[in-house]
Amino acid sequence: MVSSRDKTHQQSLTVLNELLSEVQPIIDRHVEEMSPTVAKYLMDNFAKYLKINLQEDLKQKASTGSDYNSPFDDLMSDMSEYHEK
Repeated sequence: MVSSRDKTHQQSLTVLNELLSEVQPIIDRHVEEMSPTVAKYLMDNFAKYLKINLQEDLKQKASTGSDYNSPFDDLMSDMSEYHEK
């Protein structure tokens, strides 16, 4: 008999594998299409934003789900000078 914990473990691994299998090719394609100049500029100026924080997204989902903040809120705040023109 399969325990509830074992079933949840297997479902979780399957969902994580599906997520990573879908996301990584998109990232790879965008990086491939990017010019070296843009890639360098992003590394030099936005390195702290070049991380996908899946752990934080999952933490938000595991909690009540209310008051969710986008992981890109800080980036949008930093870029406000470009939107105000």
